[in-house]
Amino acid sequence: MELFKERHSSWLENFYDLVFAIIVLQLSINLNLDVSVNGFLSFVALFIPVCWLWIGVAFYATRFGTDDMTHRFLTLLQIGACAFMAVNIPEGLGKNSGWFALSYAATRAILVIEYIRAGKHVPEARSLTSRYSIGFSISAVIWFVSAFVPPPFRFILWIIGMIIDIWPRRLCLLDVNLFGNRVHHLLHPVKTPSLRLPLFYFDLPIVPISSIVAYPVV
Repeated sequence: MELFKERHSSWLENFYDLVFAIIVLQLSINLNLDVSVNGFLSFVALFIPVCWLWIGVAFYATRFGTDDMTHRFLTLLQIGACAFMAVNIPEGLGKNSGWFALSYAATRAILVIEYIRAGKHVPEARSLTSRYSIGFSISAVIWFVSAFVPPPFRFILWIIGMIIDIWPRRLCLLDVNLFGNRVHHLLHPVKTPSLRLPLFYFDLPIVPISSIVAYPVV
């Protein structure tokens, strides 16, 4: 029986989660100031991309997490972009929506660089990393362009960008059994099936995609 070492999140990743907790705090402040249907819909409209942004980073760290200097530098850049996003959460659907879009695009662009690096160092996973790189690149470009487009067309581009952002992960789930056998020894399956959740989540027993890929159902 092959044994795998359990991977724990680094201090830098925990700090990254803290920045996302601050973003969610800002969102909750917005909702507290406008407890109405419109306020709730505004909260959801901003929370979905924020949550999906974190999920993308967490899934990458679960699959290909390293602790080299390049990864630390790119993570610091992502933290900076997320901190900028937190600053622009107030009026995130108003006058600050353009800056919010730019911060989202910047964070996704850095994640694309991470996946390109992973594909370079892990050739067996290149088909997966290429799919994510292309999908996230298109999404980042759309979010970037939306910053220079006036509302409501800006928000239409956000929806298109989110759909493209989600699509590569759905494709990954479709061929998980085919891909899993080839990269079984390259991934980082965890000993207990729980995804590293940020500080604003409870520690729920959610099975990460990496565990599914590493242990395909026969």
